[in-house]
Amino acid sequence: MYPFCFFVSSLKDKLKRKKKQGGEENENRKNRREKRNRERNREREVKEE
Repeated sequence: MYPFCFFVSSLKDKLKRKKKQGGEENENRKNRREKRNRERNREREVKEE
């Protein structure tokens, strides 16, 4: 049986890891959105010319 403090610290580590993954996902999503916006802006500029 583990001591309680070890259990708590392992839970915290899991949460940190999860947060990190979530942060990376958000970054990817943000990058994808920016890319899409850039493409849309380019299309708009072409239409205006």
